[in-house]
Amino acid sequence: MAISQVQLSTRISYETALRLDHMSKETGQSKAGIVEAALKAYLDAQKQNS
Repeated sequence: MAISQVQLSTRISYETALRLDHMSKETGQSKAGIVEAALKAYLDAQKQNS
């Protein structure tokens, strides 16, 4: 059986945490979903630039 998700633990600034909380409440998306989408977009952009 394949693992579909892994847990990632990291630290972010207080300001970023507030922005993430606000975005989550505003959009109804989970914080994990927002972080995953942002990380995917960042990684995709880095791949295109290399």
